[in-house]
Amino acid sequence: MAVVASRQSSVVLYSDGKDQYCHRVRIVLAVKGVEADIVDVSSDEALCEEVAEINPYGTLPALKDRDFGVFQPAVILAYLDERFPYPPLLPLYPDQRAEIRIMMHDMERLWCEPAQQLLAGNASSSESTSIRNGLVAELSHTEGAFAEKKFFQQDSLTLMDCCLFPFVWRLPLLGIKLPESCQRAIRDYLLRMLEHREFRESLSEQEQEMRPGFVKLG
Repeated sequence: MAVVASRQSSVVLYSDGKDQYCHRVRIVLAVKGVEADIVDVSSDEALCEEVAEINPYGTLPALKDRDFGVFQPAVILAYLDERFPYPPLLPLYPDQRAEIRIMMHDMERLWCEPAQQLLAGNASSSESTSIRNGLVAELSHTEGAFAEKKFFQQDSLTLMDCCLFPFVWRLPLLGIKLPESCQRAIRDYLLRMLEHREFRESLSEQEQEMRPGFVKLG
């Protein structure tokens, strides 16, 4: 794991290297320059006692900051953005912050949650086909949003990119066929994000294997 780690760190993240929600947190930690111990815990395994003490629901990611435990991905991201305010990952003005949060909500509902169903392998064959068709339609419809600005619909990095990058990074695992122009727009977006060292450093070994050789292009 490339996020800076030190056994004297006050922040500990329990993370699954394959999970898109854990990936989000690792990106934010890297962007904020937070020295953190990253403890790899597979979501398929029985969670260790330390995780259970932080999160009674037994899910990852789980974060411990000194003696304070935080769980649920959205709560962890909000906590880190407030706990470590520089660089800020939400705009200054309330209306702009609300706009970002609304877009993140839509992204979660329309893209990330369906993708998670496919990644979990719990959907039936017909359900999987329906989910894939829906994702192709959604991504094709919003293809231009990946190319409008350097970051996703914004002039600067926001929490939205920290949530979007792990999703689009996993697209090869979903078994969907996107139109060539959409694939190109998403590829260019990924490359722009990988120009930032923090995004490269956030990738676990499992995530690097999802797109072999791609990181070297960033």
